[in-house]
Amino acid sequence: MVTAAEQINACPDDALYWVEEIRALGGLSEPADDPLLHVDLAVTLRPRLSDPLEQAKAERRMQDAARDRGERGLVRDMIGYGHWKTRLKLAGHSKTVRLFKAEGDARGRVLFHEPGNLTLDTEPTIPYVRPTVPGPLSHCSWCRQPGPAERVASPGHEYSTSPIGLCQDCLVLGGAAASSAYDFDGGRGTSRRIVATLTEQPRHADGCALCGRTASAPLAWWSDRHGSPADEPTGVRVRLCQICPGLLHLHDAPTQERWWQSRFGAACTAGMHATLRQEAGLPEPEPEARTAKPPRPARLTGAHQEILTEIRRSGVMTTGDFSRDAHRAGTDPHRRWSWWETRIGHLLDHELVALVTNDRDRHPETAVRILAVDERDLTRRVFALYVPGPVWDGSRVTEPEPPTGWTDLYTQLTVLRRKRDEEAHRVRALARPADLLTMP
Repeated sequence: MVTAAEQINACPDDALYWVEEIRALGGLSEPADDPLLHVDLAVTLRPRLSDPLEQAKAERRMQDAARDRGERGLVRDMIGYGHWKTRLKLAGHSKTVRLFKAEGDARGRVLFHEPGNLTLDTEPTIPYVRPTVPGPLSHCSWCRQPGPAERVASPGHEYSTSPIGLCQDCLVLGGAAASSAYDFDGGRGTSRRIVATLTEQPRHADGCALCGRTASAPLAWWSDRHGSPADEPTGVRVRLCQICPGLLHLHDAPTQERWWQSRFGAACTAGMHATLRQEAGLPEPEPEARTAKPPRPARLTGAHQEILTEIRRSGVMTTGDFSRDAHRAGTDPHRRWSWWETRIGHLLDHELVALVTNDRDRHPETAVRILAVDERDLTRRVFALYVPGPVWDGSRVTEPEPPTGWTDLYTQLTVLRRKRDEEAHRVRALARPADLLTMP
């Protein structure tokens, strides 16, 4: 926190606020033997400009520039954009640090104090006018069809000057749409509709039927199953480039597993974005510099502990099991199954439980079992060496060969997982013989 305050005060123009003082409150100011659940701090922030009107205009100008770089609808703060940015930089996304506005004479140990006054005197300027938003482009940059195309840009780049525009269909295919329909089914409805039209009426006479880029001869492609477990993958024959199949949720074999389909779609989406930047003459974004962080200890609530206890007792549990148990016991009859899904997700993130492999003839569901230490360590070793599946290598979608010895190690992990799944199912058959594994 002190380092962040020093960095903020070194460049107070970045967020238009500076940190005057930070004091420790509560348990941090009076150390005891009890563990601290939260760190309470009284923070005094001062505006960069002395005139409130000029400060407000500067913050609106900064917020509009940030919105043009992709911060759309993410800022909700009644105090001001700069104040929010300063607090975010000061405390980050920490769930254990709570910042309070210092009221009156806040008592507590001083952690940081700025000796100087960094607020600047300003002269009145003309009223700020929000810049006009340019209209859409006349052609879609991906499918190359005429019509209004919404400007898109990589995070951190300006939308208003972007030379890349996408039609409504390609916005969904490229993962840039924010409609409720896209959020619900991942764009599969749009994909199925486009595939049905491409087989009858391609958008281009030469090349890929969708985008017009270099394509192979018409090949058989298969759509992933969507709906009833009895649905079989649907085969279509259409001329496509190496990128468009993944955008349309198609794959080259009817028996491809779901994890491979997901990796293929992600690789094709990355290829689409890279191709659009290359054709527009834009540089590739700099890779994010991320430092490896040590695993955080699991901060489990009583609900998490109860879920773990029931999974150990029953061997295999699903969100439907927890929901039905709560309804039968009358403890939480109105709690939705998604509440349990979220808590199980926490346990998956902390590698305390593992997903049970689903059979291909059954509907996918979140069935989990306890993850033992030896299986967790072996999983980390396997995927630290190599992650299977297609990737975008900068010029094409390819599936790299695994390193020497990885296949044997992965086979060992697969055998161990299957063994643990069978053991967990046997425990469930004894502990919960009347409950079938079904969707909630």
